[in-house]
Amino acid sequence: MLANIYQAHTWARLWLGLAILLLVLMNHALTSGLLLLLLLMALLRLLQHGFMSMKRLSGLLRWFLPPIFLLHALFTPGALVFPGLSLPLTYEGIQRGLWICVHFTDIFLAAMMLGSMLSQSEWLQLLAGVPGFQQRAGVHAVMLAMMHRNVSGLIAHVDRQWRLRRRWMNAPGMLIIAMRQALCAARMQAHTLWLRWPGETHPAVGQLGARQKTAVLPRLAMDACLIAGGLIALAMGLQ
Repeated sequence: MLANIYQAHTWARLWLGLAILLLVLMNHALTSGLLLLLLLMALLRLLQHGFMSMKRLSGLLRWFLPPIFLLHALFTPGALVFPGLSLPLTYEGIQRGLWICVHFTDIFLAAMMLGSMLSQSEWLQLLAGVPGFQQRAGVHAVMLAMMHRNVSGLIAHVDRQWRLRRRWMNAPGMLIIAMRQALCAARMQAHTLWLRWPGETHPAVGQLGARQKTAVLPRLAMDACLIAGGLIALAMGLQ
């Protein structure tokens, strides 16, 4: 079913993602947090057809989770794990640290899942419906869509250079060059956007209303499944 989830209506997918995020935010138990962690990892694996995004997330969380766990394990009052030692490690601190780490990871995964529920053009379409968005941030949204590919390629180029050299002395110079290239690309994109605005827009934004045509009944069935899943997640979160 998840292979055809993008045939469902935009609001049905958004509703399911928000309901799962609300369920994660309202969870206060370690066991259910671990179950949600496994569920979210499986859903992201099916939605994104791989674990690449979770690998990037693990590279980010490794800088946050160990300090969070150690601070709670060492400084939370409770029964000492090693009473004969001067190490203030408590059972309550370990449990509290584990729960916060799992809850923190669940929130990140739920947010990633919510972002994966809609395509970039669909997110822009939703934002365009917000009152005042077009006047205040419409140009910036178009620029973000135009710069996404350039910046991604620039980051990949810097990463390849770093892997070839791996010298910390060269890191500041590489970052400065990368920032200059990004600013230069932004100026060129802004100039192009100014010349063709508003008659022609970027392809990522110009086809906001485009949608893959599917049969009515399968799409309605998918919408009903997503809405029901969102209601179940919302009911579980409110218990």
